[in-house]
Amino acid sequence: MSKDTGSEGSALIKMLEEEVEHSRRPYAMNRPGLFWDFKHQDDMEENVCIELGRSLFAQSKGDIRNIRKYRQPDDTDKEFPDCLADLDGREIGIEVTELREGMNVCGPWPVKRFRYHLNKKIERKNEVALRLGRQDFVESLHQLYVVIPTDEPALLPSLIEDHMEHIRLPKPSHIDKAFVLAPRPAADEPVIRGQEHEPRKFRPLCLAFEVQWAD
Repeated sequence: MSKDTGSEGSALIKMLEEEVEHSRRPYAMNRPGLFWDFKHQDDMEENVCIELGRSLFAQSKGDIRNIRKYRQPDDTDKEFPDCLADLDGREIGIEVTELREGMNVCGPWPVKRFRYHLNKKIERKNEVALRLGRQDFVESLHQLYVVIPTDEPALLPSLIEDHMEHIRLPKPSHIDKAFVLAPRPAADEPVIRGQEHEPRKFRPLCLAFEVQWAD
């Protein structure tokens, strides 16, 4: 690689880093429990989906590309799902729903409590898929994912991983896969902070844990 090419690459990474940092609230990166705080909801949802894609690619569990916000053509009602993406050349939908202190679920996280809130989040999104009357659109997608980001200080990735080994949830009718997404601990290897629509180009900031369905 030439010196000029290396400089251009460094400049691009710096630009992407600044883009995602400017979209966060000023205090978000420096306080526990505020990793997902963005100035605009659309920024949060899209970045959650990008981080999901990065994490799954790093785990060799899928190559999600071309992540973009879904916009309802007539701009009526809530967009569902939040984002669209390409997986193996087919279109999937990704819906985002947070699990965090501000939703009155703070405190210790024993496995029973974690399972209860996780199941409720997935059930509600499955109900939304039916209630919005867009079954035809949802059915046209190759798959529908729900991703549940959390930045709860007490929900460390190690605890989530342990809990997930003991959880099997009923398979919802309209959701194919669900994931919990948590920021890597600060002590982990440094990663690139940057927003990009091809997740495989960057090491992940987060760890994704797939929900297992009951047989």
